[in-house]
Parts: sequence; structure tokens; C-alpha cells
Amino acid sequence: AYGILSEEDKLVAFINEKIAATNFTSIDKSEIKHYLKGLFMSLKLEQHTVIE
Repeated sequence: AYGILSEEDKLVAFINEKIAATNFTSIDKSEIKHYLKGLFMSLKLEQHTVIE
């Protein structure tokens, strides 16, 4: 799980950097963050299911 969390942190930092460099609205930012959270949650659930 630690590996995924650190990758998630790297991705979030990268995307925040890209968002800051462009003129996204706050709605765009929240949509992107919501999508990423959903993506990582599904990845964590899949990995958890495989382990058990």
C-alpha cells in the first residue's frame, strides 16, 4: 500500500503543478481531483481484493 500512496502523492503534486501552470477554473480543479480520488480508490480496492 505504501508504494501506491507515494505514487499517488507524486501524481497529485505533478497535477497540481500542471494546474497551477494553466488557467483551470476551480470547477475544473475539483473535477480533476474528484476523478483522481475515484481512480486511486478503485486501484486500492482492486489490489486489496487480489491480496485477500
